[in-house]
Amino acid sequence: CREKVLAVCQELGYKLPRRRTQTLGVLLPSEFASREYLASAYYSRFYHGMVQAASQAGYSVMLLDAAAPTPETVRDDRVDGLILQGKASAAVLRRLRQEIPVVLLNYHIEGAGVTSIMPDNAGGIAKSVRHLHALGHRRIAFFGLGPPEAEGILQRERYQGYCATMAVLGLGLDLDLACFTRPQAPDHSDAETLIDEVVERFRRLPSPPTAVLSYGDVHLLRFLRSARER
Repeated sequence: CREKVLAVCQELGYKLPRRRTQTLGVLLPSEFASREYLASAYYSRFYHGMVQAASQAGYSVMLLDAAAPTPETVRDDRVDGLILQGKASAAVLRRLRQEIPVVLLNYHIEGAGVTSIMPDNAGGIAKSVRHLHALGHRRIAFFGLGPPEAEGILQRERYQGYCATMAVLGLGLDLDLACFTRPQAPDHSDAETLIDEVVERFRRLPSPPTAVLSYGDVHLLRFLRSARER
């Protein structure tokens, strides 16, 4: 049977030729189903950009729902390449790229050996800080989910950009204005409660912030709702 042939090929280190499908798979972040992903104002822009570029190259795009990427996700020859927007370990990515071309979108993992397409995290936050400074703000806060060194490169670079720009502008770094909280639920379902606590913490400062930056826009929208409710 096919499974036995594949098992022998894998044992001998031989790879069977893949059947071309002219289809690229997009593996979604673990917190999204396909419908939620397409409804997101943030992620849907990635999707439409991928569809346009793929079409110009003669490919179609297929969304793949998976809790975590594995070689088995793509071994059935449904896709010719994989665009990964969720998190994965370097070990899993190294295994994946032995099966199929892989690109990480909006994320980077050291030692994975795959191409990463990243935003200018530090530069974007720097522009935001400078904009708020030009508007007259001096008490500019930053909050995120989890310590910056533990939440991956996106938050780490954004926080580093915040700290560096505050220093360049002579505003210094007031640790009371930098708040990180770690959700305990795997699906971050407790994030709203934690963000409410961040709002309350900032409100109780002797000199509260007059402007706030966040690691992500979804968290900032919740922060704004919570602040208005108070």
